[in-house]
Amino acid sequence: MNMDPLPALEESLRQSQQIIYTILDAIPVRVFWKDRDLKYLGCNRPFAQDAGFNEPKELIGRDDYGMGWREQAEIYRADDLSVIASGKAKMMIEEPQKTPDGRIIWLLTSKVPLRDATGGISGVLGTYMDITEYRNAKESIRESEEKYRAFFATSKDCVFITSKDGRFVDFNDETPAFFGYRDREEFWAVNIGDLYSNASERQEHIRAIEQSGFVKEYPVDLRKKDGSIIHVLVTSIARKDISGKVIGFQGTIKNITEQRRAEEALRESEERFRGITERISDLIFIVDPEGYLTFVSPSVISILGFPPESYIGKRAGPDITHAEDIVNIEKAVERLKNGSLEEQIEFQMPKSDGSYAVFDGTGTPVFTHGMYAGVQVVARDITERKRAEVALTQSEERYRTLSEASPDQIFIIGRDDIMKYANTAALKLFRLPFDQVIGRPRKYLFPPEIAKSQDASLQKAFETGERVRSEERIKFGEQEFWIDINQVPLKDKAGHVTSVLGIARDITDRKRAEEALKESNERYLSYIKEAAMRLKTPVEVVEHNITTLIKDINAGDIDNNQVLLLLQIQVKNMEQIRQNILDLNKTIVDRYGEMSPASKQFLTE
Repeated sequence: MNMDPLPALEESLRQSQQIIYTILDAIPVRVFWKDRDLKYLGCNRPFAQDAGFNEPKELIGRDDYGMGWREQAEIYRADDLSVIASGKAKMMIEEPQKTPDGRIIWLLTSKVPLRDATGGISGVLGTYMDITEYRNAKESIRESEEKYRAFFATSKDCVFITSKDGRFVDFNDETPAFFGYRDREEFWAVNIGDLYSNASERQEHIRAIEQSGFVKEYPVDLRKKDGSIIHVLVTSIARKDISGKVIGFQGTIKNITEQRRAEEALRESEERFRGITERISDLIFIVDPEGYLTFVSPSVISILGFPPESYIGKRAGPDITHAEDIVNIEKAVERLKNGSLEEQIEFQMPKSDGSYAVFDGTGTPVFTHGMYAGVQVVARDITERKRAEVALTQSEERYRTLSEASPDQIFIIGRDDIMKYANTAALKLFRLPFDQVIGRPRKYLFPPEIAKSQDASLQKAFETGERVRSEERIKFGEQEFWIDINQVPLKDKAGHVTSVLGIARDITDRKRAEEALKESNERYLSYIKEAAMRLKTPVEVVEHNITTLIKDINAGDIDNNQVLLLLQIQVKNMEQIRQNILDLNKTIVDRYGEMSPASKQFLTE
């Protein structure tokens, strides 16, 4: 029988090692050991996996330079050598480590000397725990505490901690002034229950906290030291002990008294605004920052035939205006967003009958707490005005066409004596292009003597508002001619004369004809006088003979035969007179050939 105890000891040792490795692999702590040259002799499985290996045996013989944390290798080795050299352990060291995937984690490391059977130091044994989450949580708590302390110290609201019975445990520096007290010392004596304007509200407030564990912006009316009431919002949570029993409360109190007043003023303002918008004939839009309509005044019904609510939520440009206006509207809104204080724009909107109404709109930016909040547009229906303008333009175009086609010189002179308009005929008179006539003073366009003669008639037209007409003989350059000038005052809606329309017609030919006719009449009268003188003697003879004959007949000194003979003689004399008149008329016709056929017949027959 073999009584050798070695195999049994080896088996026992193997089992013991197996148990140790099983324990090492199961614990959450990483374990490793190195020799004096800082080569790894072994480790547990979690450590191997942290190093990026599957099995602990893969690390044996390696050093820290071959690990994922090679950047921290010098730090680790310095600690290892210090422990080996001093024989003293280093416990609970916080240090960073870079993982194989590149993350930085934090470790809580302990290292002790590794000794052999003789007690000599043969290496180092180390353990560490990953405390990254612990450090992060600790940092979060620290940051939270710092934020709370900063909030507690700097908040303009009241920040408080109280016991359940209403005694203040702590409060920030703003709290005494918040309630109108002089300082902290004076305020310490105050019980929070005394601050409620209605004692029952405190009990309701506490019940609300106890039911849900907290309340947010709970509305309460509190009383200041001087007795005045302030409207506040209380946000608070219950403070509990380890057993979960409520021992007090903590939170903030926000004064909304001014906000309430502002809200009331806003409500009243909105009521006034609504009253105005319901009565105003103009159209009012409000557009949000994204370009959607949030308000349209009731006047839209009478103007366009659609109810206001049918526009809410629609885009201000593409959904409600004519396609040709969209780009201009979007550009105007963009300018208002970028700082423009007012934009004027004309646009069209469809009516319920299928036609379009034209609007002249003024857009202004809307701000809330200093931030751009949209656009307000006040638009006036100018459809009829646009139609009138089109009709006026067409009318002006027709009159301009007539004016340009007229042979008369037509011009308009303003009160400032500046030439406002001149037609083609007038430009020919000035022998200047349009741009050198319009806008120039009248006195620089006409010769001095003509300009001076125009002064009185223009002044009369401006002062009396009545038409002034005159005929003048003028010399313009080398030309000399007669003109008929008609000056017509032009008035504004108020009846004030703003300018004078002048129409100058060349009447030179007419004047020449009148002068020729005058000369002709004078010559005709001269010949008539001459004829009268020539006829005077034979007529006087006939008249004398007839007078003598009548006397002889009455005296009985002449018989009938003599009477007949004398009458024959007088008839011949009268025939001679008639022939003389015809000869004279023929002479007149020969000299004044420009005579109507009727006149010629009258004078020659």
